[in-house]
Amino acid sequence: MKLKKNQEETKEPSKPIKLRKKTGKYSYSKKMLQIRMALENSIEDGEIMTRIERYGYDETTLRIGLKMLEGVESLSISQHNTQVSKEEASRKKTELGKTAEKMLSRFLKTGRLAFENDPGKLILFKSPGRRRWNFAVWLEHAKLFYTNVFNIPGILEGFMRLDVSREELETGKNKLLELENQSSIQSGLNGDKQVARDQKKIALTELMKWWAEYRKISRIALKDSPQLLEKLGIIVPSQRI
Repeated sequence: MKLKKNQEETKEPSKPIKLRKKTGKYSYSKKMLQIRMALENSIEDGEIMTRIERYGYDETTLRIGLKMLEGVESLSISQHNTQVSKEEASRKKTELGKTAEKMLSRFLKTGRLAFENDPGKLILFKSPGRRRWNFAVWLEHAKLFYTNVFNIPGILEGFMRLDVSREELETGKNKLLELENQSSIQSGLNGDKQVARDQKKIALTELMKWWAEYRKISRIALKDSPQLLEKLGIIVPSQRI
């Protein structure tokens, strides 16, 4: 019985405790709102303005802080828009890829049937593997296929004997060119996303440095007025009697 009791005491709880994270979009938005409110209240409240001016924070200086905040918000919107565009480009690339791959697969199978007795041409219709395994290799193989179809004598005629028209092959080629173009667009957006993220990070770092200094000065300038500090989002614990 004693052994059983020890086993029960060391048994782990079935539901682990989850800690709430304070990072993420919500905390970022909340911080931006807090800074905006603090700076606007500082400018509009004459008592706050009078006190902090003694430490070099006049209205012009505070509006510089607001300008920095607006810059961060603008970059945040730009980053979001770039992410949305990237996701849309990825979706289009996937759709085009599925269509182009399906058409190529059909043409390759037809080519193997049409030239099964011609080893020299049969080798041109080897499968390039799956598009998702290595997109660059698959794309080059697909482009080479269409180049061969329209430039090597006898191949187009072989397809036509099996009821695959020139128009169908041209449609497949055009779909592949659309896919290649969409892939370039997506790659460009990947770069734009990284640039937007880096620019926002730099601007946000500068803003938070500025804000930390202003909070420190505000605590000094308004240390005897908790009500004014609360207007800046700075909560002063009440003194115990």
